[in-house]
Amino acid sequence: MINTKEIIAKRFRQIVEEICASPEHDYKIDRLAKNAGISKYHFHRLFSLFYGVNIYEYVILKRLGIASVKLKNSDESITEIAFSSGYSSSQSFAKAFKNYFAQSPSEFRKAPNLQKYLMLNQKTNLVENLSMSDAKIPNIEIIEFKGINIAGLRHRGSPNALYETIEKFIAWRIKNHLPPQKYATFNIFHNPLEQSEYDFEVGCEYNENTKFDEGFKETTIPALKCASLNYIGDPDDIGIPATQLYKWVIDNGYEPNDYPLFCRRVSFPPFVNPNEAEAILYLPIK
Repeated sequence: MINTKEIIAKRFRQIVEEICASPEHDYKIDRLAKNAGISKYHFHRLFSLFYGVNIYEYVILKRLGIASVKLKNSDESITEIAFSSGYSSSQSFAKAFKNYFAQSPSEFRKAPNLQKYLMLNQKTNLVENLSMSDAKIPNIEIIEFKGINIAGLRHRGSPNALYETIEKFIAWRIKNHLPPQKYATFNIFHNPLEQSEYDFEVGCEYNENTKFDEGFKETTIPALKCASLNYIGDPDDIGIPATQLYKWVIDNGYEPNDYPLFCRRVSFPPFVNPNEAEAILYLPIK
């Protein structure tokens, strides 16, 4: 028999999916509690018990996450971003943004507080990972990755400086005429979790005319047997499908091999909206 915890978890999962898809909507506790079949007097505490944050905080963090990506990757005005993120005015948006980031939206656009941004993502990803832990696993298949050489730039150290590394990579890529539409983009997650030992590599295919600047090197992603899934959604939320991929591999009797998780970024901002970005995740297995 399904126990009470599983029933509540399933109902909460539907609410998390709704908010994750459309955080800009005006959410009323009465409606959410009714949809979950839980008294409004207990809804808040039960949600916090399951996910470690209350429902209001989760909605605010999702809105601020969308807004921060747009501030960094688009030319939309702050007023446009405020409205599209669910705020009734640019003033209320600026207040909420500064309360969390300790920066105004315009200050963040010029020099983002990446530590706060990463903490925000960790909180929302935790909610969504917990919510999806018993959800239906997406289509996953076993494939033979053929192997490829890429020009890679590796970031080691604090994740706060990751955007500087990515911006350096983008500038180098433009200088060498290697557009993403023609030269595939890859990320290798050597060790993307530990703050003090953050190790992440961004790279792309290249040609015989490519000049390797300081810090760039040829990286070979070898031919590998992999569990693979296609993910459509915000590139910063990739931890959710990655967790599902690991779970599927273990549940189906496979074991990860000694090569790290990696992905191909098929499309990504600013070329597409964050929620329309596409990535193919590869988990090498024995």
